[in-house]
Amino acid sequence: VIGQTTICEGDSVTLRCINVYDAYAWSNGGTARSITVHSSGTYFVDVVSPNGCTGSSPPVDIEVVPRPKPVIQGPATVCENAIETYTASQAASNDCEWTVTGGAIINGAGTFSIEVLWLAAGSGSVRLRETNTAGCSAEVILDPVTVLPAPVVSLVEYGDTLYAGEWSSYQWYRNSIEINGETGPEHVM
Repeated sequence: VIGQTTICEGDSVTLRCINVYDAYAWSNGGTARSITVHSSGTYFVDVVSPNGCTGSSPPVDIEVVPRPKPVIQGPATVCENAIETYTASQAASNDCEWTVTGGAIINGAGTFSIEVLWLAAGSGSVRLRETNTAGCSAEVILDPVTVLPAPVVSLVEYGDTLYAGEWSSYQWYRNSIEINGETGPEHVM
């Protein structure tokens, strides 16, 4: 009997008797020269030769390995130009292949956690293909990821005061350095 002995969940393997005989009786009830197996177990075949002699094959152990069940953890609504983290929920020993549309992976490609820079307002997606140590893989997609437009802030100067307009929160900066306590809609220069 020939055939692969380890398969991934959802796959199958064909076991085939190498020689041609008059009759076949497989341990799972099959009666053809070959059988297709989807489950773990021990399989063998009893045969009858053209001269009426009988024989049995050595047993073949088939192992079905579970596929990963990947889940992506991370936000489905993001802001344009924001950096967000996405993490695979399965074991860190699995290989992770990430694909992102609408953004760019800026850190962690090939690991169980990535950082994505969302490039433009619209719709994007995050796809994860996870492969375990037995070579069995599964895929999941977070789609859509809604990328909201970044606010456009127009500053209005009135005398020695800058006004930023109506927003939900504020933080003022001078020369790219945060001004401590300046968290309102106006800033006195």
